Amino acid sequence: ENPHYSFVQARFGNITKSMLTLFALMSTPDLDPYQDVLRDFPIFTAFIISFIIFGSFGLMALLTGVIMESMFEKNEVRKEEERNTMEQNRRILVRRCEALYDRIPQRDDVAKGEALREDVQDTLSEIAELFMEMGVVFVEGDLEAMLDVMDADGSGTISKSEFRHFILQMAEGVRPMLLMELYYAVQMMKMRVESMGGDMEERKDLAEETKNESHELHELVRTDIRSVGDAVYELVATQKAMTARLEQALAASIQVPMQMPHLPQVPMQRLY
Repeated sequence: ENPHYSFVQARFGNITKSMLTLFALMSTPDLDPYQDVLRDFPIFTAFIISFIIFGSFGLMALLTGVIMESMFEKNEVRKEEERNTMEQNRRILVRRCEALYDRIPQRDDVAKGEALREDVQDTLSEIAELFMEMGVVFVEGDLEAMLDVMDADGSGTISKSEFRHFILQMAEGVRPMLLMELYYAVQMMKMRVESMGGDMEERKDLAEETKNESHELHELVRTDIRSVGDAVYELVATQKAMTARLEQALAASIQVPMQMPHLPQVPMQRLY
């Protein structure tokens, strides 16, 4: 008889006992009660060890996957709720900012839809109250510094879009003052590049006009040179014709003898 029959029967007598025993070994691998059995049955030993190793890893991976999946789902739900809350607060803030900007008095010497920096500065206290009401974390100095960079186009005035843009950026907390200053520098650089582009277009047009004028001047000079050349050619031809006629006249005068008129002889008388 097998000395381990009663032990094996108690642990692996049926399917239910075997599943419970294997689950206990997988969750808490205590092999002290199995030392005699493992020593006498090497195949069983290899099975138990393999089952504990792979079963433990599998159970750990399963539990980890379930926990992580649950955490991911909760995180996605939380992000969606935060996104909806942020979008709702953004819409509320946009309406409040536009209403606050519309209350700024419109000056006659300022373009329509624009407000002076001094007038916007008077609304800083209301902006601070709005931030505290919306639960926005801000520093008092940021509001003062915001005015220096809010005028992105450098016009000396602040439009509704600039006012709303920077208020929203500060409320969302994604743009600290350094990035806001960087945005201002980029806008200024963009304006300078556009201005330089306009100057380049004007210079290009001027160069094109100069090129056309130079071409016309070249054509005029070439026409004048052609006219002078024709005049010189005609003058040389005329000179040659006159020279030929002069030579013909000179030759004719040499061939015909000169006839002197006959003068009568007058006797010489003594006058005394």
